[in-house]
Formats: sequence, C-alpha cells, structure tokens
Amino acid sequence: MVFCLLALMAGKTYAQDSASEPLVATVRLGGTDTLWLDPTFVSAISGAVNSEPLAASTFGDACTGTVAASPDVVLEWTEDATVDRLRIFFTSNGDSTLVIVTPDGYALCADDLNPLELDPMIDIANPESGSYAIYVGSFEGDAVEPGFLVFTSGDYSPATLDLAAFAPALNPEAAPVAIPLEVLNLSETPSADPASADLEAGFGIYSQEMTTAGSIAAFNIELGNDTCTGFIDSVPTFAFSFSGESEGLRAYFEGDHDATLVIRTPTGEFSCADDFGGAANLNPLVDFETTEGEYLVFVGSFAPGASISGTLTITEDLSAQPAALTAAELGNQE
Repeated sequence: MVFCLLALMAGKTYAQDSASEPLVATVRLGGTDTLWLDPTFVSAISGAVNSEPLAASTFGDACTGTVAASPDVVLEWTEDATVDRLRIFFTSNGDSTLVIVTPDGYALCADDLNPLELDPMIDIANPESGSYAIYVGSFEGDAVEPGFLVFTSGDYSPATLDLAAFAPALNPEAAPVAIPLEVLNLSETPSADPASADLEAGFGIYSQEMTTAGSIAAFNIELGNDTCTGFIDSVPTFAFSFSGESEGLRAYFEGDHDATLVIRTPTGEFSCADDFGGAANLNPLVDFETTEGEYLVFVGSFAPGASISGTLTITEDLSAQPAALTAAELGNQE
C-alpha cells in the first residue's frame, strides 16, 4: 500500500475527463472576503460507482487504485490570502485513494496516510484560484466504500478527525509523531550478508537475497520526504557505492510480503517507494539520479516487526520492473 504522510506524488499533465461534470458535487470555497465552512464535508463513495472505471495510473505512474472516469467532486477555489495550505482528504472504513487534477492540469496523487491509517490525504501549498477535479478511488479494484471528502485549512487529518457518528474508533497511534533522524545508525555495518557492494558505471544489474525486519515507523522519521513509509530497522539493510556516469539508477525489492524501500543517497537525501503497481504489484521500486558515493538501503515492511525475505535489485536499466506481488496473493497466504 502506498502511504503519504502528506501522501503526495505528482503525476503527468492530464486533460481527459477532468473538465467534465462531477458525479457528486461542485464545491465553491475560499476567497479572502468570503466566510467558508472550515472544514467542509462532502459525502462521496470511493471507486467507480456511477461511471466507467479508470486505472488511477492513467494520471501518472505513482497514482494507485481505481477511480471513476469522471471526477467525483470539482472544487472551485478562490484564492484566499489567509490560507497558505489547503488540505483535502477522504475518510471512510475502506482503503481509498485520491487523485486531484489542479487548474494547470497537473495530477496530485495519494494513498495511505501511513500504515495504520489507510485513508489518503493531500496538502496543496498556496492553492491558486481555479477548478480542482477530485477523484476518490479504491485501492482494491472494484471495491466501493462510502465516506466523507474533507476540505480544510486546519490540522485535521484522517487519523485525528472525530466523526463519532460515522467513523470507527480513532487510532491515536496513527497520528504522526516526529522521530529525529538520529534514530537511524547510518554508520553501522548493514545487516545483509554481504553487507555492501562496489558498483561502477556499466555494471548493468546487481541482485542480492536478504531477510530483514523493522519496527521504526519510517513515516514518522524526519527524513525530509513525505512519501517514506513502512517500518524499518535503525541499521541499514544494505549499502552500495557507485562511481562513474549513468543516466540513472533503479532499485526494487521482490519480497514475500508487502515491502517498502528507503534509500539514502550520497547527498544525504532520502528516496522512498512503496507499491509499484498498487494492488497489482505491492513490490516497491524507486528511481534516482546517479551521484558518486555511498547509498544506504533500508528494506522495510508494511507491518511493524514483520519479517521480509526477498531479492534487492539495483540496475542501470530504467525499464526493469519487479515481479508482481498482488494483494490477492498475500491474502491467500493468510
């Protein structure tokens, strides 16, 4: 499952039915001189109900789930000088996803807030005036679930909003709790055997089997990347150095359970990945620009303490993909 602590991934410019009439409602909010209800709630159903189904990945490779071909809700937003962040999320009893096409035609996508809260949330900084086409999707294909689409400039989230008349009991453990970066022992020898590899431009592909487990919530660690999710160990799973010039590197993990990837690049930045193909492929994949130096790889699990076994692959082939691990396959293991 894809998590987003601001659950935000940007997709390609997209024009298809984002300008069509919404299936549920048109909502007009914002305006410095206009009093608007904050938060505002709109009843909606996740997934494709009253329209043809559409793979959310149509909007961008990072988008997950199944949405309706037409937007569920269109937000007509008027710029508000008092709002520096507009938060939009969906809360329900199911596993929903979210796609928002901005006025300039760019797609913003979200899945799980974190592994303990399966509702999606997107923050839009300094939202510009215009029409925002909003699609509420379902992670589980043809599954549908009623819920509320929430618009707010406050600090409400799917984990903290109290809808006592509708929502299940709140899980306080799902609310973000900041963990300092120092919780990671970046200088420790990685746990894999062998623990590291030296790669040079032209190496092609490198693979290694490993088993790992973790209990630290990556989505709470101050990594500077809101797409990081899963539970990792404080010690890196693997390390590799890279030298030379290459168009890019791709890393993915093919595991026996739902895994995540957190990779620290030589520049000190963290690149993260969860599901490569939504419910159709739970294995994670991350691309990054090449920089000479050492990369630290943390292979995480989507459940705390869960043991993950599989193969980590690092390659210069940017078309390579992990073998599919589906949600159905995992369900059959239980």
